[in-house]
Amino acid sequence: MFEFEKDEQSGVPLWVQLRNRIVFLINSGAYASGDQLPTIHELASQLSINYNTVSKVYTSLANDGYITAKRGVGAFVNGYDGEEAEAQSDAVGQALSECVAALTDLGLSHSDIEAAMRAHLRKLELSEGGRRRGGA
Repeated sequence: MFEFEKDEQSGVPLWVQLRNRIVFLINSGAYASGDQLPTIHELASQLSINYNTVSKVYTSLANDGYITAKRGVGAFVNGYDGEEAEAQSDAVGQALSECVAALTDLGLSHSDIEAAMRAHLRKLELSEGGRRRGGA
């Protein structure tokens, strides 16, 4: 199952959020070269996102060379883009380094930071689940 969390508080358009998630999955190796992505209809239904939004994402991914879409056959991953993956990895690493530095400045050890991050992510997941069930 494809995992994706919409961030409705973000100023980033939904289609860009979804595109970024798929690019991350490709660059991280979760999707390998030749893997088939869910169909536009399947993904739209699974994520409760408009068909046209998912179609826009797939078109953008195809235009940028991440996937090859074949009408009636499906969308397939073209492979790993080392430069893009490295840039994304660097950005993630920088954000994590800044977070760790800030928490270290507050006196937390690395194990404390890890425990705090796990607790925070659980809290976010519970909050997200409550919003989805509540109709938000």
